[in-house]
Amino acid sequence: MAKINKKGFTPHPIKPPSLGRGWKGALRVFLLKKPCVLTRGAGFTLIEILIVVSIIGLMLSVSLPISYDMYRSYKASLKAEEVMVFISSLKRESFLYSEAKVLTSKDGVMRVNGKEHRFDDTFIHLDHSIEFYKNGTTSGGTVKIKVRDQIYSLNVKAPLGEIFLERTGA
Repeated sequence: MAKINKKGFTPHPIKPPSLGRGWKGALRVFLLKKPCVLTRGAGFTLIEILIVVSIIGLMLSVSLPISYDMYRSYKASLKAEEVMVFISSLKRESFLYSEAKVLTSKDGVMRVNGKEHRFDDTFIHLDHSIEFYKNGTTSGGTVKIKVRDQIYSLNVKAPLGEIFLERTGA
């Protein structure tokens, strides 16, 4: 016997699609669903992120080699300046302590009065010896300094011993 509601109609229940009976029922549910519409959120899209990463990569590929070469040049100039400071201290000591100093080189190593003085990663060459006299004057000369691939020239001017360092090659 069917139930009658207050309006006098017999309700006919609406049955949802069946989930049972295997894959056919699942396919029926899938086909009856409304398509899902994605709305744009507050995040970035994959394309935007890829464009930003590629721009950053391009900037780094251009600037890193230049920065690295500048850093290597800076480190080489520090080594050359270390040699310059050492020679300047020799000039000062020869005057202060009234001791003559003779600067020579052999096999890329600097010698002061016959004693070796080494500088790390530095090749030093003198064409002729440079003497610092007791009275503070000098015979003058040029010291060639090679640090890795950088070449520097250290000029000691006679008679007062002015010292100039300049980069001469690669």
